Amino acid sequence: MLHLILTIFCAVLIGKTLSDDVTPFCKFCACTNAPHNPDVDCSSSIIRSALYNKELWFNEESNSSYSISSLSLQNSDLTVLNETFPETNLKVLDLSFNRITNISNGVFVNIEDMEELILSNNKLQNIGPDVFRGLRLEGFDYPLRSLRILRLDYNELHTLNPDVFQHVDRDIKVLSLSHNPFKVLDQQTVIAITSIVTLEELDISYTELKDLPQYFLHTPQYLKKLDLSGNQMTKIPETLEDAHVLEELVMDGNPIANLTKEA
Repeated sequence: MLHLILTIFCAVLIGKTLSDDVTPFCKFCACTNAPHNPDVDCSSSIIRSALYNKELWFNEESNSSYSISSLSLQNSDLTVLNETFPETNLKVLDLSFNRITNISNGVFVNIEDMEELILSNNKLQNIGPDVFRGLRLEGFDYPLRSLRILRLDYNELHTLNPDVFQHVDRDIKVLSLSHNPFKVLDQQTVIAITSIVTLEELDISYTELKDLPQYFLHTPQYLKKLDLSGNQMTKIPETLEDAHVLEELVMDGNPIANLTKEA
């Protein structure tokens, strides 16, 4: 009997500690590094039905957001993102392996500390120019101020809106667009990519490209790594001559027969 009473008491105590100190996400999802800044894994969870509930994100007793380091919502059967995420201090948001076809403007506006956004393996065909809009800051165009890594690989993008990165063009360092069926980089896609003045790594592998546009690498002054692997290039793109600080070029899996300029 005493053992049973102690077990019940411990369970109640743990439940109270969880509700007081840790995001309620941890009641439904797997959490590591709790209680402080836990990594939350809600993959394949039914949490999507309550995803935007403020109670999961905000502690009314302390009048502050629960601390979350990362949140994974892989395989959660999400199809659209049409509600604004509540305020949070999380660093990494993983929305990969869903069926997302549409993202409404400004849904990430309250995630000001987010450093990495993963939208890989979805069904995105278009991304509007205000999807990555943040909060208004003096002298800046509503930046999503902390975002450094943006992963859009394995989607259905054929082109990009020229202004799609207008709110993060001074922040992004790593951009992955691999495994999208671009086939060619049209003018508006070139404008979008080259507008990111801080870009250091660009992955456009397996995008069915046969060449890169002329002067494509003239504008990105800080680009250090370029991944062109798995494309349909039969020669080295001439625009590589315009690269400023390129240190790593990956061209595996292209049908290049001759590495010289002469045929």
